[in-house]
Amino acid sequence: MNNRRKPNRIGAVTQAKFIKMLMAPEFTTTEIAAETGMHRVTAYRYMRALHSEGVVYVHHYEPDRMGRYNDAVYVIGEGEDAKKYEANTRAAHDARQRVRRLTAAKALRAQAALTKALKPSVDA
Repeated sequence: MNNRRKPNRIGAVTQAKFIKMLMAPEFTTTEIAAETGMHRVTAYRYMRALHSEGVVYVHHYEPDRMGRYNDAVYVIGEGEDAKKYEANTRAAHDARQRVRRLTAAKALRAQAALTKALKPSVDA
């Protein structure tokens, strides 16, 4: 039994815009929501319903404004879904931050040593 929520009903004009968007070579739920005026979650539910029926497949994923690859790009037809990129774990994020901090600290120490070496001596 599938207990997923069904998509909200949409009006005839929105449905016409939705079908027009489906004729595009590739599209995302964000683009559909912006073009039709429906909420992003409603567009996502419609795409998920079409995907489960085999009408569309995930061609690839696009990064969102935060750089995460969550926005699926759909294409009409039968095909193999694209693999989703590995999630950025907290441990991997923390490891990159440690490397950045260490690199910045080394650069500051080197700059301080260089400034001290180039400073004219006042022994005269």
